[in-house]
Amino acid sequence: MREKKRISIKQRVRVNVVLIAGLALIINGIVGIVTMNSIRAKSKQALLSQMEENLTSVVSSKAKLADSELKNYSHVVNDFAIYTHRLYVKPEDYVNHKIDPPKAENAGKLSLQMVLASEDLKEEDYIEESELLSNIQHIVHPVIDSSNDIITVVYVGSKNGFLIGYDKTADKKVDLTVYPYFDTTWYTLGKETKHTAFTDVYADGFGRGLTITCVAPYYDGNDEFAGVIGMDILISDLYETVVKLEGDTASQEDGVYAFLVDNSGNVISPDADEQTLMDDEGMDQNVADLISSGITGIAESSNGVYYAYAPIEATNWRMCIRMPESVVLAPVEDMSDNIRNSILIFVSLFVGLLLILSLAASKLANRLTEPIISLVSDAQVISKGDLDHRAEIVSNDEIGDLAQGFNDMAVSLKKYIADLTSVTAEKERIGAELNVATKIQADMLPSIFPAFPERTDMDIYASMDPAKEVGGDFYDLFMVDQDHLGVVMADVSGKGVPAALFMVIAKTLIKNQMQSGLPVDQVFAAVNDQLAENNEENLFVTAWIAVIDLKTGDVEFSDAGHELPFVLHADGSVKTYSPAKKRPPLACLEGMQYSMDRMNLDIGDMLFLYTDGVPEATSSSDELYGMERLQAILEQHTNDAPDELLRAVRADVDAFVGDASQFDDLTMLAFVRKM
Repeated sequence: MREKKRISIKQRVRVNVVLIAGLALIINGIVGIVTMNSIRAKSKQALLSQMEENLTSVVSSKAKLADSELKNYSHVVNDFAIYTHRLYVKPEDYVNHKIDPPKAENAGKLSLQMVLASEDLKEEDYIEESELLSNIQHIVHPVIDSSNDIITVVYVGSKNGFLIGYDKTADKKVDLTVYPYFDTTWYTLGKETKHTAFTDVYADGFGRGLTITCVAPYYDGNDEFAGVIGMDILISDLYETVVKLEGDTASQEDGVYAFLVDNSGNVISPDADEQTLMDDEGMDQNVADLISSGITGIAESSNGVYYAYAPIEATNWRMCIRMPESVVLAPVEDMSDNIRNSILIFVSLFVGLLLILSLAASKLANRLTEPIISLVSDAQVISKGDLDHRAEIVSNDEIGDLAQGFNDMAVSLKKYIADLTSVTAEKERIGAELNVATKIQADMLPSIFPAFPERTDMDIYASMDPAKEVGGDFYDLFMVDQDHLGVVMADVSGKGVPAALFMVIAKTLIKNQMQSGLPVDQVFAAVNDQLAENNEENLFVTAWIAVIDLKTGDVEFSDAGHELPFVLHADGSVKTYSPAKKRPPLACLEGMQYSMDRMNLDIGDMLFLYTDGVPEATSSSDELYGMERLQAILEQHTNDAPDELLRAVRADVDAFVGDASQFDDLTMLAFVRKM
């Protein structure tokens, strides 16, 4: 009989160990692969779900921001049209200026320029009207100057054949003395629509790139069509302000960027001289149809790119954000590579050390698989939206690297989402809190003191501390003639660009009327009628004005619903002076009559003016500062110089308010009569 080959116990043990180790290798390999696929699938779903939610929110917010920005431009152009109408209604209230054709020496600086629609026009046909329209510079200049170069040019095209431009491009127009603009898109649109509107995108004729124009018709004193006002906005500047994503240059390398689509399905590119079709983006037709439908949403194209889209109401455009799926899933792919590498290292180690470390195979398998199982649990937590969750790093090897990579993925994803949200929130805050009104107001207020250094018979000082919101306070001081000083203290209702423009108009009208020599009550009557006319925003102005005779100390003043002034007499007493009859604010109702009151300032007497932001300053316990406390602090500083008095009042208001936020502007003015 053939003898069976004998297998020793040692060999059996070795074989069994190898079989057990091999089985463990297979089992752990399967576990690793299943775990990797599970983590990858769940992480992919979590990332895509989070991306869709956040990308939809971001594109919607940016669309609202763009809509707000464009509507602000529309409001500004509408205000220009209202102001232009007033020129025709009351031409006698304005000073006319001659306007020259474009000059090369005006290149790079804002200037009025005029071209004609035809060479056949005679100067007597347009000279008077063009010189009247030159007054638009008073409201156009501050708006362009504060727009950070987004608004490049404003122009007025009269139906009588002349066009007045207000821009910096004289060097490009020196040969352009005739411009037949009657058939242009912007003029035709403004004339036919009879309201503020935006043109389609077009290539600027002076090489500045793609442009849109906001237009509005204006009317003469008989409410008949007189011409069109246009304001150009460069698409590249609009992109920079409201479209461009944070870090857009780096993002475009990964295919992540925002862009605009017009109502005809054309992509509006800031870097091109003409528009391109959405087909050039490589998207499917169904995705293009969804973008053109005017709804808000997100869709995936067959090329693996997501497109989020939302409508922009002002121009009927679409805001779009493009994001390839590969960018979203990059952390998952990195994680998969780490898991795959870890499994390969694990298999290599197990094969090489199979005979030597067979007894430790089970322990080693447990040590390697437990962190992976833990990562599965971590993936489930993060897939539910908890991006603050972190995987525990229990070893300094490939598994530890995998855990660290997983944590880095969560941190990067959270930062990416936070950055998108933060950028959008900041853009919205800037669009919502337009600082145009603040800059206009700051430029209009006298701020250099002493205001009249050559005068020894008076001392005057004023201050305006704005609140967080854009306010409407303003003051003015100017010499009416050699012996008379004009003083104005006023507060415009409302906020934003309309209030700022209203302030500019009110301040200009008051000063012009006072310097014309009218009594103060007639100044208010005239200004009230001018402001009340076509006051569609229902804004109003409280004001107090006075003309002070610097030789005699006689003061003629009038009140329009403003705070009562204080007089700090040289003998230390403090009194308020009430008007004979309280009158309503300016711009409420045409035909109002105002009264003129008188008082006298002795040598050393001080006149103190202020707005309601002082007595209505509120503490953290909702208490008002009040008139009694204001009078008390004035009585303590009757002998101070004007600047010292204003600083003392402001310090007392700050001490009273404490940590509470300032909700209104604090504006004050002090005048003292001297020898």
